[in-house]
Amino acid sequence: MNPPDPAPAPTRLPPRSLAAGVLLVGLACTLGAYLWARHRAPPPPEWLLLAGLVMSLSLAAGMASLADTRARTAAQALEMTAALRQALDRNRSHLENSPLAIIETDASFRIQEWNPAAERIFGYSRADMLGRDPRLLVPEAGQTSLTRRRQAFAEGEDGAIRLAVESLTRSGDLRLCDWTITALRDEAGGFAGAMFQADDITDQKKAEQALRQAQKLESLGILAGGIAHDFNNLLTAVLGHTEVALGMAPEGTPLRAALEHIDAAAHRGADLARQLLAYAGKGRIAVLPQDLNRVIREMGDLLQVSISKKVALAYDLEPGLPAVEADSAQFQQVLMNLVINASEAIGDQPGTITLRTRAAAYSRSELVAAFPGQVLDPGPYVRLEVADDGCGMDAQTIGRIFDPFFSTKFTGRGLGLSAMLGIVRGHQAGLRVESHPGQGTTFTLLFPASARLPQTEPPHPAPSAPLAGRVLVADDEATLRDLARSALERAGLDVVEAQDGQEAVDRFRAEAGRIQVVFLDMTMPRMGGAEAFRQIRQLDPSARVLLTSGYTEQEALDSLASLVPDGFLQKPFRVRDLVAKVRELMATDPRPDMPA
Repeated sequence: MNPPDPAPAPTRLPPRSLAAGVLLVGLACTLGAYLWARHRAPPPPEWLLLAGLVMSLSLAAGMASLADTRARTAAQALEMTAALRQALDRNRSHLENSPLAIIETDASFRIQEWNPAAERIFGYSRADMLGRDPRLLVPEAGQTSLTRRRQAFAEGEDGAIRLAVESLTRSGDLRLCDWTITALRDEAGGFAGAMFQADDITDQKKAEQALRQAQKLESLGILAGGIAHDFNNLLTAVLGHTEVALGMAPEGTPLRAALEHIDAAAHRGADLARQLLAYAGKGRIAVLPQDLNRVIREMGDLLQVSISKKVALAYDLEPGLPAVEADSAQFQQVLMNLVINASEAIGDQPGTITLRTRAAAYSRSELVAAFPGQVLDPGPYVRLEVADDGCGMDAQTIGRIFDPFFSTKFTGRGLGLSAMLGIVRGHQAGLRVESHPGQGTTFTLLFPASARLPQTEPPHPAPSAPLAGRVLVADDEATLRDLARSALERAGLDVVEAQDGQEAVDRFRAEAGRIQVVFLDMTMPRMGGAEAFRQIRQLDPSARVLLTSGYTEQEALDSLASLVPDGFLQKPFRVRDLVAKVRELMATDPRPDMPA
């Protein structure tokens, strides 16, 4: 950078001795001239001697004053040089230590300064760039705009220009930079060059986009979870009454066929509700230690028949992987969605989908760099990659692939990838998408490793026992209360109904120990199921409580804190599942007394 112009030295008046000497010399000369004109003869020797003495003294005083002035001027010059050197050092320090890239050009737009930050951001060294045109940092699409701005500077436009544009690095990558451009003027106001300052905001913008995407998905997730909850209530009634009707319809009749169609449609609706809950991140149903390699191998045949016959599945599974805490059914849904999506990206052309697993440990800085905007703890992970050699996607498409019902192929694709994202969030896993047009796509999922061993067999259900006793059914939906009452009464049980949590507590208190099982919905008016559960346990710590909800069991348990129910049924459920669950609870030993 050019140093500032030094301040002009102040004008110094001649010393008094020099002025007096000049005055005496003038007087002597005037006196001699007067005597010469008056007497037309040389002045007396005394006068000549006096005049010579005066002139000598005056000249000596003048020389002494000149020497003093020279010494003062030299001292002032040294002070100004030191101040100028300090200013240059400060400017050089600012230039070298600034976090901003600072580039200075002359009037011909040839680079005169290129600081270390510019080297770091753009990859070019100072020696490489001195004398070159900074135009090489601008992509071809921005060249026209750059030419107009240069011309405006040269024609006298002042004021800083602020803009955020993508800039080229030495490696050919694009970095989003926040530029400030200022014209430099000489003393006459002419254009002397330009000052460019650039801040690399690429990572900042990525983090902001990730945060906006997370907030958008969180809002959609809340909406989806609410819809799924209400939808499950309706499906419970549909499935329950259909099951009752099927039990009364003769085989082979048109009525039975119609009821079977209704039952199948209701089950498809239940699958959609589960996808909505998964999208909302509330779909953790049976989280157990899983061997991902085993799950992938078991799905091999199903995956192969679900994709194009021209597409091959390749497996690169690292042996000896640690287990991960996951719901097997939900993981299978994630894998199926990713493989089908990869097959559609390949299209009708031959291609390959590669399933790859690896065990890896990540530090916090590595997680921040590889999975920006996601809250992941450092430690051991199991990485799953689903890679295809299909058409790939641009950045704009990647930003929308997790939106519900968005598809690059055709409409009506449902919640595939968006539901998958909810499942990934529910498992506290990481997700990254890498893709470029024409170069394929890779989805990377990062599951926290578990110290537990994978469970190979599901636990055996408790044996059934004869029914006897009274059940309290509490649900704000009258249809569901009627359905539960009729099913339990057919099984030989007495049923007491309540339409909200407060009424359930009152009925339980009024029955005074005659209720063996409480069937309690979690979402009710006046008093919710969680608070009703707490008060019932305070009245009788040994009470058997069976909870139900349109949300998942994990969601229900999170709202109960330290309270643990005796059982849980997620809506929609079949009436035979309700009866079997009540039978199981009534066959168990009474709960031991516990403090309220």
